[in-house]
Amino acid sequence: MPITLTSTFVNAVRSGLTPLRFTPGKMEVYHVSATFNGSTVTPGAVFQMVPIPTGARVYDVRVWSEWIGNAAGVFSVGDGSLTNRYVTSASLTASSRLTLANAGLGFKYSVSDDAIFRWDTIDLNVGAGATQCVTGSIMMTVWFKYEDETTN
Repeated sequence: MPITLTSTFVNAVRSGLTPLRFTPGKMEVYHVSATFNGSTVTPGAVFQMVPIPTGARVYDVRVWSEWIGNAAGVFSVGDGSLTNRYVTSASLTASSRLTLANAGLGFKYSVSDDAIFRWDTIDLNVGAGATQCVTGSIMMTVWFKYEDETTN
């Protein structure tokens, strides 16, 4: 059964402890990391890493991974609507370190008015081959500008 894990930042925003802070028209950078100690990473696992507000236009996404041992597999980076919006496919190995966005830059988030949360998450989605217990960390950095709802 696939699992969904959320970063501490996403949990804090979801609970209302940490509001999303941004200034319209200013480039914002959110950097989030998650550490795993002997966790089993399985195909289908979703790591909800960075909350992104409705009205945000994404300019860059980067993922750093550091694994101790023999983790292997592939991953994509996207959101709840399109799981490979920013990284269509990349390796998840002990030797791969930095992955840059290769799609989707310039996408503007728009969440419906009846949504419970006025934000989405940028997620790392684990694909085939990842079944090992791993110790390591994932770091994701997202650059975006908030634009009001009338700006296309």
